[in-house]
Amino acid sequence: MQMVFQDPLAAFDPQATIRSSLREFTRLRGARTRAQENEAIVEAVLSVGLEPEMVDRRPSQVSGGQLQRLSIARSLLPEPDLLFLDEPTSSLDVSIRGQIVNLLLDLQERNELAYLLVAHDLRVVYAMAHRVAVMYLGQFVEVGSRDQVYADARHPYTRGLLDAAELDDPPRHGEPVRLVGEISEEAATKPGCRLTLRCPFAVERCEEPQPLRETTSGHLVRCWRAVEQPVEIGLPPND
Repeated sequence: MQMVFQDPLAAFDPQATIRSSLREFTRLRGARTRAQENEAIVEAVLSVGLEPEMVDRRPSQVSGGQLQRLSIARSLLPEPDLLFLDEPTSSLDVSIRGQIVNLLLDLQERNELAYLLVAHDLRVVYAMAHRVAVMYLGQFVEVGSRDQVYADARHPYTRGLLDAAELDDPPRHGEPVRLVGEISEEAATKPGCRLTLRCPFAVERCEEPQPLRETTSGHLVRCWRAVEQPVEIGLPPND
């Protein structure tokens, strides 16, 4: 497993050349000589669409988008099976984000990689994810395939997120949900649903512990009303 960090500038030693930072990772794949290390570096840099001579610069001498590409190249050097992507586009200009997403998708297919993506940008998640887990105050509140979560969101928090994001696609089932109030740290210690103070559908039973329950095959939600009373909270019946 390797990791791609949110802020590429903070992920590199500012006093070292990029080549020096990449060289350490070539040794994780078994490079034994300087020539083998340099060959692996050139291969990785070319794979992310950059010229090899760029690695002799320091991090401050390349753009944010280029540095994130180099960060991805570095993560590929040990030939991982899994990349942990921590908000890989959030620190980049909007014009660059699509390029990085397309690069990651291309590398995933080419190298048969699995990704674990953490992101707040719902458009990036939709473009990249096969399965989605939505978290609220440290708990998974909804888990399903990308299309299950985006087109047929069941938990009020997920529905509120999607409505706030104003996504054009895909069309969603269910009535809009507007969450009220602010996130409370105290709510994170509650035994029941942690969204009750903000949820328009909260009732007394919501204060009881809420396990993840399956609504349809592979689609899990931490909300008893979404499972037992979907129509009463503005959802179509569960299939």
